[in-house]
Amino acid sequence: MKITQVEYKRLFNLGNYENETIGFIAEIPSGEEKKAIAKLCGLVFDLHNAIAKLKKLKEKIDIIYYTEGQEGYYGTPTDSILYKANRIREYKEYIKEEKERIKEAKGELEKLQAEKQLEQYKIRLKKTEKELQETKELGEKLRDIYQRSMKSFKEGDLSFLDEFKTINL
Repeated sequence: MKITQVEYKRLFNLGNYENETIGFIAEIPSGEEKKAIAKLCGLVFDLHNAIAKLKKLKEKIDIIYYTEGQEGYYGTPTDSILYKANRIREYKEYIKEEKERIKEAKGELEKLQAEKQLEQYKIRLKKTEKELQETKELGEKLRDIYQRSMKSFKEGDLSFLDEFKTINL
């Protein structure tokens, strides 16, 4: 018997009753069967890893750019731009309220408490504004990586996986 083609397929469970099959068929010269199977097996796992990483990247982008009522979320994810923008708005309102409390304070103790609280809100506001800026920058970076990766993936080039090592997914 002469083997002229080798096929390797693997079924991957994605959870939630979802599966995907990835496979390749290769024509091979005589005597190269074992090498071909090993190479095809490696390609299947590389492709599976690429798909999994692209999905994780897309999920991270969806969280960053979450919009109110977006399906699949209960509440607003704390890593989203929307969450941080809402917190900034709240802190600004709290700062305004504390300034009023300082003006209306009846005693020195009440005034000191309001001033202390005001400083805390200012610190939180500054920190959250910085986080918002960092989240926006991360979102742009991840979108760019995702678009380039999808383009490479569609062209059959898996070299984009090297770039995934530089980001935490």
